[in-house]
Amino acid sequence: MGKFFNKVYKKYRKEEIIKSCIRLRKIKINYIMDNITSTCWNYGLYYEIIMKTSNVLIIRVKGKKNEKLIQYDKNRIVFMNNFNRFLNYMNTFNIKRGTYIYMGIFNMTVVKLKDKYYREIDLVDKYEFIKEQLGLNRRAEDIIKEHKLSFIKYLPE
Repeated sequence: MGKFFNKVYKKYRKEEIIKSCIRLRKIKINYIMDNITSTCWNYGLYYEIIMKTSNVLIIRVKGKKNEKLIQYDKNRIVFMNNFNRFLNYMNTFNIKRGTYIYMGIFNMTVVKLKDKYYREIDLVDKYEFIKEQLGLNRRAEDIIKEHKLSFIKYLPE
């Protein structure tokens, strides 16, 4: 059912998805950081910025019950070394759950490794992320405006 819905959604919202991909590619990582940190602040969550470059943001977020490592990656292809860096940060900070949001595609080795050994890590590709942001009737222009991106789904409880 999920694959069928995704296929229909991509066909129905194709134009908005393409616009959103272009707009998300142009967004600076500082905007993403401000958006996540202000959401954490609004919900009373402790956060720590672990790494920030022009294309990658890694944030550790502590909720009331657990903590999570969130990585937002603007690179077009995520290779094994990128994924290993994410795993190393999870091990260093002893974090059990993680979310890797990327605006490109994953190397198939990474996907197979994740499915086999790392089920506690959520891989969110650009289409899934955009689908979450757009919903059924929002426009690409609306989600890119000041603090309209929603990261609530990816934060810990």
